Amino acid sequence: MTARSTDTVELRFTTAQQRRFRWGLLGIAAIVWSAGVVRFTLVDRLSRPSGWLALAVLGGLLAGLGWVLGSVRPVAGLDGDGLAWRWGPRQGRVSWADVAGVELVERGTARRVVLTRHDGGRERLPVPLTGGSLVGPGRDPDLDDKVDLIRRWWVDHRPT
Repeated sequence: MTARSTDTVELRFTTAQQRRFRWGLLGIAAIVWSAGVVRFTLVDRLSRPSGWLALAVLGGLLAGLGWVLGSVRPVAGLDGDGLAWRWGPRQGRVSWADVAGVELVERGTARRVVLTRHDGGRERLPVPLTGGSLVGPGRDPDLDDKVDLIRRWWVDHRPT
């Protein structure tokens, strides 16, 4: 694939991966809230209205935090100059001239793209990826095609 330097491609979670990620956050929030219930039950605070209020506040805080985290979308963008990525506060950019290799690294059930730079540094991209932990994004059926796309952009745009 040959593209002009003005062309860009964005890689994101699939719809199923976004849904699974949000459900994972909901599961973690439920576990933390349940731990709060157990704690307040053990110290006999649920017999007072303030104990129930504290649980309601904890639930509200967890819901707000889950909403914020669930709305953060990882993205990787390819353009003629290089590859840029962000996921919340984590972001980076590397030019195609600095990339020495594009690897698909497996760790447990997760597979993700890692860029190797000429200076020996490595950059893990937030997308595309597949698998992961219980809260991980799950399967991306197009992962191999997305990795091939990144490799083609690297080959087409790196200096020779």
